[in-house]
Amino acid sequence: MIYVRTFTDNGPYFNQTRGCYQAASLSQLIFHCRLAMEDKEDAIGIYDADGRCRGIWQRIVEGHRESDGSNVVDHEGYELLRPSTTSQWVWEYLRSHLGA
Repeated sequence: MIYVRTFTDNGPYFNQTRGCYQAASLSQLIFHCRLAMEDKEDAIGIYDADGRCRGIWQRIVEGHRESDGSNVVDHEGYELLRPSTTSQWVWEYLRSHLGA
């Protein structure tokens, strides 16, 4: 059994949200990851049956501010982090927020 855990920081006025979903097959794993990405979750963690984190998808948003003060999103996507990432502090921060 594989577990997909999600985390979203809803800002200073609302509580953080977390989710945990079970996937028994590759198609279920892809379904839950795709659904979480469509919902724009901040972090999506993949955990094996022993509770070890195998990878984390981190949401990345890049943009700029226009001269009239409005924000424009140039790129929005996900970056895959592995346990052997060079940014271990990011890995540990996201893993702690996923609640495993």
